[in-house]
Amino acid sequence: MSDVRRSTPPAPSWLSARLYAKLWRLHFYAGMLTAPLVLWLCVTGILYIVAPQVEPVLYRHLYDVPAGTTTTTFDAQVDAARVAFPRLVAVQFTPSRGPGHTAQVAMTSPAEARMTGMRHGGPSERIAVFVNPHTAQVVGQLRDEERYSRSMAQWHGNLYLGTTGRLLTDLGTTWTLAMVLTGLYLWFPRRPREVWGVWLTRVKGWHGRLWWRDFHAVFGMYTSALLVAFLVTALMITVSTGAGFTLLRSALGQNVPMAPRTLASARDGDARRVSLQSLGALADRDVRSANYAISLPKSPTGLFTVSASNGMGSPTLRQDLTVDQYSGRVLHETGWADYPWLLKLTVAGLGFHFGALFGLVGEVLGIVACLAAIFFGVSGLVMWWKRRPAHAWGVPKAVTGPLWAPFPTGLVVLTALLAVLMPTFGVTLVLAVAVDAVVLRWMGRRRTTSSAGQTLATGAASR
Repeated sequence: MSDVRRSTPPAPSWLSARLYAKLWRLHFYAGMLTAPLVLWLCVTGILYIVAPQVEPVLYRHLYDVPAGTTTTTFDAQVDAARVAFPRLVAVQFTPSRGPGHTAQVAMTSPAEARMTGMRHGGPSERIAVFVNPHTAQVVGQLRDEERYSRSMAQWHGNLYLGTTGRLLTDLGTTWTLAMVLTGLYLWFPRRPREVWGVWLTRVKGWHGRLWWRDFHAVFGMYTSALLVAFLVTALMITVSTGAGFTLLRSALGQNVPMAPRTLASARDGDARRVSLQSLGALADRDVRSANYAISLPKSPTGLFTVSASNGMGSPTLRQDLTVDQYSGRVLHETGWADYPWLLKLTVAGLGFHFGALFGLVGEVLGIVACLAAIFFGVSGLVMWWKRRPAHAWGVPKAVTGPLWAPFPTGLVVLTALLAVLMPTFGVTLVLAVAVDAVVLRWMGRRRTTSSAGQTLATGAASR
């Protein structure tokens, strides 16, 4: 009886060596080209995340005053700021958080005051005036543009380059996401029960390329979900994907519920504006957060808005009361319960991205994500340097043949979907593929010409 050889079943198309080689090449080039940008975004991201710890130290002379036993009225504190800056308009008042802490009066130029609530380009003229609540004396002022958190947000969000900078951060965000996804594919174990280098790192020879490769792959696998979460939430505010997301929210009616535009303060005879102190009593009674701010009306028919001032750390406490400036009556109220689901997702996502959602835990998660991305960039460069042969670039070998030949249909659909959802990624991916194809063709012709020259030279020598 003849032996029957059992043929090994072919690997599925999504685990083919050809696909692996193509995605490795994409992963490598993306990492090399975006490493400086990713490093910048991560460093500025960490500096922004720690703003709640940095600013109280940096601006202690503005935030803290000797604690007193009595406090002046909110109106007296705002009047003190108006006297100190007569050419500016007070637009918002934030009460002191307690004895020994200053109150803040936001002031700006009359022109910008009329634009409050509208987005405009260029730097803001707004300043924060710090007032001692016990004496109603101005302690100092700080331009919003010069505030530490604002500066770090600008460096992280657009590199102080406007739209060009936002495009660069968009590019860094989308391609970092692509690197994480392709890295997960490269990490995926090809052999069952494989442990070392997949789930655990080999610790011997810490200075060798294998050690760096293991930590790059294993640490990347364990932090991939965290990185993807931070990257996806960053896409909510990028220049291309973020704009599309905002348009989608508007089309679906998922924006912030606003007070009707027809609402206005009704003045009865010689009625005067209610005091800010009475609005403080209203806030103490009806606002769920202990921290709140009062936006001031900018016209005789304008309205007060009392808003829970909780930043992005406690989205469920968000609340806005629209108040008639003469009667002090609440005309409209919105809160977290009134937010549509997509808006809630947006608010919570941005709070998570900026490290504010879970307090100190959220900050730690953000710092870990940034440090992980920095490590992947550095370890990738180290692995390339250690693998690089002398007098050569040492890039992953190119795979010739049809462009989409090794790609399963599902992967093609996923790539196309990501290209549509992330236009910056889609455009640069097409450019990268085109450049790579041109370079490969040029290298192929050069190799053919070189081989033909060597053949002719050998033939001539033999004769």
